Amino acid sequence: MFVRALELEDIARGGLKAVVVEGVEVVLANVDGKIYAVTRRCGHENAPLNFGTLNRNIVTCPLHFAQFDVRTGKVLLGPAHKGYGMTVALPKDEAVPKFKSMLHAEMGTHDLRTFKVKVEADAIWVDVSCSPTDFIMGPD
Repeated sequence: MFVRALELEDIARGGLKAVVVEGVEVVLANVDGKIYAVTRRCGHENAPLNFGTLNRNIVTCPLHFAQFDVRTGKVLLGPAHKGYGMTVALPKDEAVPKFKSMLHAEMGTHDLRTFKVKVEADAIWVDVSCSPTDFIMGPD
C-alpha cells in the first residue's frame, strides 16, 4: 500500500531525505528528478545514510564510506578502513584501534532494502509493505 511520504519540492535533485513511512525508516534519493527509496540505515554498521552523499545513483555512507546503488540497493563498495579520511594517525601500540580494525574486517556489508515509489500530484508515495529484495526466487 502506497503512503504519502513527502512533497516532491522538499527533496532537491541530487538530494537525500529521511522519512518514516508506516514505522519504517526510509531514505529518499532524487537522482536527476527520479525518486528512489531505500532503507535509511547502512548495510554495514547502521549509520544513517541521509547524512551521507549522493553522487548520481550512488549513496556513500558517512561512517565508513560504503557505497550502494539507490536504484537496486546493491552494495557497490564495502567500507573503507585503516584510517581512511583520518588526518591523525593512531598510535600503533593501541589495542582498541587494532581490535576495532579487526572487527571491521570481519563484518559484512549487506544490500539495502528497496521500496516502490510513485510520484502523484507533486507528492512522493512509498510502499514499504514489500520490496523485490524481500523475496528469494526459487527454481523455475
